Amino acid sequence: MKTREFRYTDWVKQRPAVQVDQKRRLMLMGYAMTVVLAILAVACLIALVQLRQLQLQLLAGLIIMTGAAVLMFRKADANRRSIARTTDAEVSEHGPYPLSVSDTEIHFPESFEDPEETWPLEGTLVRQVRVTKQDILALSHPGKTARHFYARALVEPLSEVQDEIESRQARLAPEPDPEPTPDA
Repeated sequence: MKTREFRYTDWVKQRPAVQVDQKRRLMLMGYAMTVVLAILAVACLIALVQLRQLQLQLLAGLIIMTGAAVLMFRKADANRRSIARTTDAEVSEHGPYPLSVSDTEIHFPESFEDPEETWPLEGTLVRQVRVTKQDILALSHPGKTARHFYARALVEPLSEVQDEIESRQARLAPEPDPEPTPDA
């Protein structure tokens, strides 16, 4: 069989590519904000140790500042990785298509957060899950980072994608040995 390529819906494809210079500015601002938030978190921690009366307020500030610093660092690092992977003047948020399935493998093109990757079809687990009232197709393979696709981002229904993968996996399964007949 030939390779089947699944497609993004129009609203996903309408997101414009971002200039590398703009992405670099966002990355640098993200790292700067991470440093500022980390300094504020350390200040909250020091004040928490020094001032006994304001412990709950300072503890809340410490938790919020630490969480915000972690989130800001993750976003800045994702921007850094996307800049490192691109060779063009623009960075796209998504690849040309979400995934393609051949008789032996599943291919994922490069996207904003994830590098280009090809998984063997055998051993790949595909299932539909519901997260925060949205249907998601979750693909996993031992030793690989799981991939997730929202139902509203794909043109094809999730059940069709899942059926395609599972039917190709079934063709890969070896034929069972016929059971020997007992001699009479």
